[in-house]
Amino acid sequence: MMNTMFRKLHIFIIIFTGHTAVFSFGETPSSQDNLKIELHSPKIKQKEFFIIGRIEKTFEHIQWEDVLNKEGIKVQRKKMDKESIFALKASGVIEASIESIITIFRDTKQAHLWAPGLKQRTLLKNISELEAVVYDIHEMPWPCQDRDIVMFNSIKLLSSRKQIALISSSIENFKLDPKPNNKVRAELHYSYIGLTPISKDKTLIEFFIHVDPKGSLPKWLINHIVKTRPYSFLKAIEKSAKNKPAKLGNSTMKLVDRLKKILLMKKLTSN
Repeated sequence: MMNTMFRKLHIFIIIFTGHTAVFSFGETPSSQDNLKIELHSPKIKQKEFFIIGRIEKTFEHIQWEDVLNKEGIKVQRKKMDKESIFALKASGVIEASIESIITIFRDTKQAHLWAPGLKQRTLLKNISELEAVVYDIHEMPWPCQDRDIVMFNSIKLLSSRKQIALISSSIENFKLDPKPNNKVRAELHYSYIGLTPISKDKTLIEFFIHVDPKGSLPKWLINHIVKTRPYSFLKAIEKSAKNKPAKLGNSTMKLVDRLKKILLMKKLTSN
C-alpha cells in the first residue's frame, strides 16, 4: 500500500513539475474582448512580469543546488526565501523541433496521453492563439484528495533570452472555475519553459517550476520526491514531441520565425 501511494505521488509530482502552457484553436480573439480586459488587468499583467522577474532577478544571491546531471539534462533546486518548498530548474537539449514541442503543449485533448498523472484537462477559455485559461485535475492516491488548479497560460517571444517562453501560473476567482468541493486547490507560483531551436530537430529547453500541492502532504516529502522530476518531464516531452507533426497557427509561427531570425543575426554578427 505504501509503495503504491509513493508511486502515485511521484506521478502527481511529475506533472506538477512540468506544468504546461496549453492552447487550442477555436474561438477567435475578437470574441473574447471581455475576457481580455479581465486577464489583461494590471493585476494579471503584473503577476506575469513578476514571474519573469522572479526567474531572472529574485533571490539571485542564493545559489542553485545541483541535483542531477543525466543524459545531457541538468536539474537544480533552490530555496525561495522562507518558502519551504524548493523551486526547480532543468536545462538540456532534447531531440525534437521547437514547432513540435509547442504543438504538444497546445493540444488539450491529447495532453493526458503523455502527461503522467493528469486525470483531466479542460480548456476553460481560449483567449487567443497565444493565451488561454485551463483547468487541470491530478489524481492522488487514497486517502489523499485529488488536486486541481486553474491556470493562465501564455506564449511569448523573449528576445533577451533568445527563447519562445511558455509561461503558466495559478489564477483565482476566475468566473468559469468549476470549484468542486472534493478537490484540494494546488498553487502554481510559476512554470516557465524557454525554448531555443539549435537545429531542425533539436531544441534547448530551460525549465523553471515552483508549485505547492497544498493539503497535508509534508513539505520534506514533497521536496524529496520532486527533486529529480524535471528530468522525467523533459524526457516525456522528448518522447511525445519527437515524431509529432507540427501544427501551429499564424501567430505562433510568426514568433518562431522571429526567434530564428534573431538567432541567425546573432550567428552572422559573431562570425
